[in-house]
Amino acid sequence: MAKLLEIIHQLYACIPDFIWPHLTGKMEAEPEDKDLFIGEHSSLLNEANATLASRVAETEARSRTVDFKLGALLALTSVYSAITTAGLAAAAALGKVDEDARVFAWVAVVLVCYVAVQLLRSLWVTVAGLMRRSYRLLSQEDMAPRDGETRETYLMRLWNLQANCMSFNEWAINQKVGNMTVAHTALRNALTATFGLVILVLLIASVSLT
Repeated sequence: MAKLLEIIHQLYACIPDFIWPHLTGKMEAEPEDKDLFIGEHSSLLNEANATLASRVAETEARSRTVDFKLGALLALTSVYSAITTAGLAAAAALGKVDEDARVFAWVAVVLVCYVAVQLLRSLWVTVAGLMRRSYRLLSQEDMAPRDGETRETYLMRLWNLQANCMSFNEWAINQKVGNMTVAHTALRNALTATFGLVILVLLIASVSLT
């Protein structure tokens, strides 16, 4: 069974992005907690805390930026989907065109369906990216000093906890970025097909009028 699933995964990875956009390669694993700051580096506590605080701020800013971009993608794709729905209705009427333009009409129908599939893919992964994710923060128990802890030991323990929280949060943000990449590719496919559709409609109109 495991071998079959691996084969299916390999076949899925071979699907070109212009047909079904998706991420390829090995998925990034959830980071494991590590004790990176140890007693021999206690003289660098102030510098390490300042650096970590800066990195945490950058991570929070990146998270807000990614959420904003995903929201913009969702809005753009939703509007585009409404336009495509109207296009599907128009495509249903293409069966009434002249015989000379019938081939162009069927190609146009296929393109409209392709655009609809790409938009559905974009919507799906965008909504998945906007789903609630787990983020880590220091708890009250984490921040409370423990019996027998010195100032340096306490600060080093907090530094390690905060660094592990940041590493996990960056991993969660990267999952959203992956969704955003797939959604962007699907939307680009839909836009490219729309240009082809416009050309076909012009051809159909020119053939029908002559």
